Amino acid sequence: MGNVVNLYWKLENTANGISQLLNKMGEHPGITCRSAISFKNINKGDVFVIHGCYSRHIVSYLIVLVLCRCRFYWCPHGSLQKNTLKKSYIRKYLFHFSISTLVYYFSQGVIYVSDQERKRSIASFKGRSRVIDNGLDKIGKHFFEEKTTRPPEFVYIGRLDTYHKGLDRLAEWAAPLGNSLKVFGPLNEEIQEQLPSLNFKGPIFGVDKVRALLGARALIMLSRHEGLPVIAIEALRAGTPLILTDECNMSDVIYKYNCGFIVNSQQELVAACSYFSEMNDETFIKYSQNSVNAFQDCYTLEKMITGYKNLT
Repeated sequence: MGNVVNLYWKLENTANGISQLLNKMGEHPGITCRSAISFKNINKGDVFVIHGCYSRHIVSYLIVLVLCRCRFYWCPHGSLQKNTLKKSYIRKYLFHFSISTLVYYFSQGVIYVSDQERKRSIASFKGRSRVIDNGLDKIGKHFFEEKTTRPPEFVYIGRLDTYHKGLDRLAEWAAPLGNSLKVFGPLNEEIQEQLPSLNFKGPIFGVDKVRALLGARALIMLSRHEGLPVIAIEALRAGTPLILTDECNMSDVIYKYNCGFIVNSQQELVAACSYFSEMNDETFIKYSQNSVNAFQDCYTLEKMITGYKNLT
């Protein structure tokens, strides 16, 4: 039986959530990760999974795998959703059409990272799709011991992208929150000038990111499209509730586990933040435990690895 080989051209980008996740998977027997592929390093007994979209690397990976008659899947990470196609529609649609045609006729199928992503995608692949949720390792118990109470503060952590990540929404809807909302991400002078009302704090990684999540009442994310945001899983892992738009593809988990709110307007966002700010510690602890339960039931690395190993 061969390995599962994950192909992703951004593996060296340690700030990228998918890169971190795949590199972690690659530490386990039976799973390897590569940022390049050629005719020389193909084992036909392996199953290949191509991650991502909108790159010339995708096309080259597909051509090599098709010519070598390998078994492979495509994981678009939200790129097939209708909301994703709204911006630069013609370019994206043509790109998707060419890739989807190759995938439809030559692949084993498509892997979606959430059930909501599959439902929102433009291609069904007629039963040749499956869902494997993103997953993470658990964090050490000592982190939880550091924080006994949480101040009425909120965080956004991620890429500073006005349209995709909804930072324009965040600036408008979260204006009443003032400095109680901290925005972490790689500094971008253009966006900082466009959205001066946001409380930008710069990039944050590793232990500092875990502590920032542990010190917040909730993670706020108002994206216009996502596959399954890794940072939201990191928040649940830290016992931090979520305040998300429905397009983040986690509403089913939020409703099932009562670990946050889905918001679609400034009024709903402000109401959710007020609720978390004013609740007593006992009530917040229940929400926090619900968040951890959601992580443990849905988004562990072990569950994700099992899903990928089952491809072989």
